[in-house]
Amino acid sequence: MKLLIRKYIGLIAMSFLPMVLSAQKPTLEIVGYTKEKSKGVGAAHVTVYEGAAIVTEYTTSDIGRFVFHLEYNKNFKVVIEKTGYVKETMLINTALPSGFPQEDMSMQVQARMFAFPKDGTDFTFDEPVAKVVFMPSTEVFLAEAAYEKTIKPKLDDLEKKIAEKDLPSGQPTTAQATEAEKAKQAFRYELTLKNSDAYKFNKLQEEARLVAEKKAAEERAIAAKKAAEEKALAEKLAAEKAAAEAKALAEKLAAEKLAAEIKAAEEKALAEKLAAEKKAAAEKAAAEAKALAEKLAAEKKAAEEKALAEKIAAEKAAAEAKALAEKLAAEKKAAEAKALAE
Repeated sequence: MKLLIRKYIGLIAMSFLPMVLSAQKPTLEIVGYTKEKSKGVGAAHVTVYEGAAIVTEYTTSDIGRFVFHLEYNKNFKVVIEKTGYVKETMLINTALPSGFPQEDMSMQVQARMFAFPKDGTDFTFDEPVAKVVFMPSTEVFLAEAAYEKTIKPKLDDLEKKIAEKDLPSGQPTTAQATEAEKAKQAFRYELTLKNSDAYKFNKLQEEARLVAEKKAAEERAIAAKKAAEEKALAEKLAAEKAAAEAKALAEKLAAEKLAAEIKAAEEKALAEKLAAEKKAAAEKAAAEAKALAEKLAAEKKAAEEKALAEKIAAEKAAAEAKALAEKLAAEKKAAEAKALAE
């Protein structure tokens, strides 16, 4: 529950109280009272417009109470009127700041009604008596202070004109009186105004507004200081983080460089080892090939020599066998010839 902050501007006295309501869709509830001095004004007609379209209408109760709900992020015009009273208008902008959560809120509005003079003179006031907007600093809906400063003198002038109309017959008006009489009338008017409930109420609301503005300024200063401290801390942390990241990066690069150098040395050693092994293998293979060739040549030579020896031996054996056969044949022939001769 937020602190109730009230605001009075000329004809309208407003107090705001954010609260959680039961409506499914978040809305701004308007709870208002139409009053003439301290008495409620019943049967007053309250109309809410969005542009030219009527959003809702309400007739105040005997005590002057009316209630309606407004959607957020829209512009509305509230018109309060009753026969014999000054017609009042008020602008309400229900826009919320970007990112601010929509939630059910309630705003009290007290409209101070001004009856026409007894002679029936019809008074009108065409300007809005208040412009209500959301104040992020206090998180409530309030009337714009700048607009209040421009509209309040006009409302005071209207109130004086109505009061002059109700002066007893024959009593000079402000326009007719002498300068001295004007001063007396102004003094009496101011005295009457200061003793009125409306003036006291307005005074209290003005003091409440100043307190709220002071509090809002202090909160802004605290927020600004906190933001500056948070910014400084964030910058410090960012610098420390950047330094740590730079250090880590440097260490990583150094480690990667060292690892690359070690890897290059290992690859070089491995390449040299492989080259040496390849060379040794090639030399070994060449030696083995040479030995094999020599062995094969020796074996071939031995085989050829053996074959030649066998060939020579065979030829010798064949020659000896032939010679023997020829000898035997000769001997046989000789024997036969001898036998024949005998």
